[in-house]
Amino acid sequence: MSFDTAAEGLLLRSMPLNVAFPADYHLYKNEPMGGNWMWTTPASYAFLQENGHTSPDEGIFQIRISRDIGYDRSSGTFICGPNCGESDFVAMMEAAGFSDIQTETKTVHGIPIFIVEATMLEIEGFPPSKIYMAHLATFIDTNAVLFAYTPPVSEPERGERAWNEAKRALLDGN
Repeated sequence: MSFDTAAEGLLLRSMPLNVAFPADYHLYKNEPMGGNWMWTTPASYAFLQENGHTSPDEGIFQIRISRDIGYDRSSGTFICGPNCGESDFVAMMEAAGFSDIQTETKTVHGIPIFIVEATMLEIEGFPPSKIYMAHLATFIDTNAVLFAYTPPVSEPERGERAWNEAKRALLDGN
């Protein structure tokens, strides 16, 4: 699926990229907050409507303008504020308790992409789990788009397969 279709109505410019979602995922615009395009299962969406958060047993992809990471065209790097670059972002994640942080930067069809994969701490009785992010340069000021995936806590292997498929589609450019 084209990124433009996945984020229809969210961005002012076209992003010549592709993404992939599990077949049972659907788009829910402005959920759970304005400006967030959420891709998840109908069961997870129903859980969100009832409980105020998505089901930890279902994965969730989110697309939105990043609040934490931007892209500096002059340096050709992703930034997290003045004098704050990609390595600083990783250090902030480590300080927040993330582990096994892996990053990759690649340009696809002229769009710089900053991939971050990490393990989150145990939260409220849930075991540590992975979080996956791709920041995409928009070339509108320093804005970047966040394409993030939180996998199902109970099925990390299913989540890893879903992310790998999404990331492959994004980075292969086909």
